[in-house]
Amino acid sequence: MAAKVNEGFDDFVKDSVEIVSRAKEKGIELRILGALSSYLHLKEADPNAAQFYQGLGRLGPDVTFTDLDLMGLRKQRGDLMKFLEKDLHLKPDLRFLQVYGNERLLYYKDDKFSIDVFLDKLHYSHDVDFKERLGLDYPTITTTDLVLEKLQIHEINRKDLVDLTVTFLYHPIRDGFSREVVDARYISSILCNDWGFWYDATSNLPKTALMCEALKGEGKLVDDQVATVKSRISELLGHLERTPKSNGWTKRAKVGTSKPWYRDVEEVVR
Repeated sequence: MAAKVNEGFDDFVKDSVEIVSRAKEKGIELRILGALSSYLHLKEADPNAAQFYQGLGRLGPDVTFTDLDLMGLRKQRGDLMKFLEKDLHLKPDLRFLQVYGNERLLYYKDDKFSIDVFLDKLHYSHDVDFKERLGLDYPTITTTDLVLEKLQIHEINRKDLVDLTVTFLYHPIRDGFSREVVDARYISSILCNDWGFWYDATSNLPKTALMCEALKGEGKLVDDQVATVKSRISELLGHLERTPKSNGWTKRAKVGTSKPWYRDVEEVVR
């Protein structure tokens, strides 16, 4: 099977959205995660999204998607598998399903790309729960959940920092939910109840600011863009600082980094 997407950029975007759209027709909740979610949100904000993303070295002829990441609901697992296999004629990875099938599914669309479907939550360095939030946006997860998806990464890399940079550049910080904004209240409600998640997130936000400077040095961002991203990062950090912390957060904070605060994530060999 293909180790990365084996079709043109536009065709992959079209195929991915179609999968989510056809699931919706069946009453099945699916939403797009990851880099494609970043791209689709950016596309709403900027008609030149693809060119801008390529200019940051994130996507393009030599840097493309590795697979399609989707979020679904565990309670719909049976209907979802039937839809993927009977309606879309996708090939399941039976060995993968035997090991991870209660929380994650893996399918292949011919030799074009693999489809990784998470159920209810991401379970990586820290958990990000989507069970009550899939209906808030379409065909992607919300901008707010996209930020959490990236901030939970303990060993964050360049591509994820670029995704965060783009998200903060085109989406303002607000206190409450609205489409195409970053909901500081919701993010704070999660991080201020989980010290480990808070620690990695508040480490990744300054790293995003540093990435802005690096992109500026590469000639890919200008001063005004860097200032916008940094201002929004500062705004979110301020909200996190002001939000009262739970008793569990406070108790765990006293232990600090003397004990592991994140989950070790091993890449699944496909």
